[in-house]
Amino acid sequence: MNKLLFLICALFVSGLRQQFCTANGETTVGRHACATTKLSDGAHGSRHLIVKIGSDDDHITPAGAADLAVGLTDDMPSAAEQPINVHFLGGSVGTKRFISVGALADNLDIYQAAGGKVQGEPTVAGTYWKIGRTKGAAVQSDDTFYYVEAITQEPTKVIVLAALTAPATTAAVDLATSEALANACKADLVAIAGALATGAHIKILAA
Repeated sequence: MNKLLFLICALFVSGLRQQFCTANGETTVGRHACATTKLSDGAHGSRHLIVKIGSDDDHITPAGAADLAVGLTDDMPSAAEQPINVHFLGGSVGTKRFISVGALADNLDIYQAAGGKVQGEPTVAGTYWKIGRTKGAAVQSDDTFYYVEAITQEPTKVIVLAALTAPATTAAVDLATSEALANACKADLVAIAGALATGAHIKILAA
């Protein structure tokens, strides 16, 4: 009976750990359920920022749009070398709170933006990371920040290419008679091949 009670208690505690995962008491090396603890490289201007590896593996700093993120922190360090929690993207139970660069609709894919914030689908060529989907519209709580609740996912690299230079109606006969069109098609293929070589998802902007 005592063994059965002990097993039930152990399973209950394990479930609570998954449900309310925090970084307290965890080190940066080892196995982590859904969060870890890192040190800040400097002060943060707000909570709920996406972070990346900083000066070394034990330090973090706010991530940009093209940076592979470590996770999201709810802490706001006021200086360097302060311990902060980091929730893994796609590894935490429930939704997380982010700061967006502007208004966002419900049920919308979100991507990393500058300064540890998020944005909607990118409309400018570049490298981005898709990290989740909104579960409610972004709400501006003051004159500074838009807050949005989202379900996170493991970061997915997305390369956004500029609009193709060759017209969509280009035919084989056109390529045979126009060097400019042939060069335009070649440039488009080189750009697409370069993006595919990275293993990323690709989006091509409309002309």
